[in-house]
Amino acid sequence: MSGLSAVHSICSIALVWLCSLAPSSARALSCHGLSDKFFLRCDVQQCAAEFRAREAGAAGACARRLIVESVPPDVQSILLQHLDRPLRAGTYEITLVHRYYGSPPVTATELADAFDAQQFMALRLLVKELDDGTNLDQLRKEWVSQERWTLARMIGWWILELLVLGAALKTAFLTTRAYRRRLTGVQPGRLLAPILAQVAVFIVALASIDSFALPALVGLVGPVVLAIWLYEAAAYVWWQVTQKRANEF
Repeated sequence: MSGLSAVHSICSIALVWLCSLAPSSARALSCHGLSDKFFLRCDVQQCAAEFRAREAGAAGACARRLIVESVPPDVQSILLQHLDRPLRAGTYEITLVHRYYGSPPVTATELADAFDAQQFMALRLLVKELDDGTNLDQLRKEWVSQERWTLARMIGWWILELLVLGAALKTAFLTTRAYRRRLTGVQPGRLLAPILAQVAVFIVALASIDSFALPALVGLVGPVVLAIWLYEAAAYVWWQVTQKRANEF
């Protein structure tokens, strides 16, 4: 592999990677909305909200966490005011769906503003009557258990993110050192081996940019690998020039 061909290859890969970072409307619209569920118990006179289970955005691609909490009276009042029909006696699940990107309403004032400006919050309201035998206390315990599981899963995912990022960075460092040592003759071996390992790391980083299944932080290694390739191409050219000059004397 000549120094010039190495530079050409690196520039081609860099161009592909930069194109992959171009804004995509499909990617921006891929996160489905955040659900905001209210669980109500109604009798012939009035309705009372027992608890609320709402999703909130979290760090990561379309990541979300679950929050189970009590419903303040003013929030309950705003919700009931905007129902399109009175609720008969029974138990109900009322779901509001908010856009993922933005600030979903939490307080009564925010909820009232969301109802008044649906074109901004894309608020949707779904009313579902639950079975007569539904135990809301037990249902709340189930949602609390799901909240804890969601938190544990989020923590586990971030641990995985950091581990994959650390492994990718370590691989990039070790292969760069191996390339330099082989280039200078300190360590025997072909130059292609560390480059192939770096290509594998780069492909994983590139794939993570458009994937919601792969750890996203490994995508940060992409620019690092590009910088490494530029360094290795320059080092290769410089080593060839110095060797040629040394042979002339």
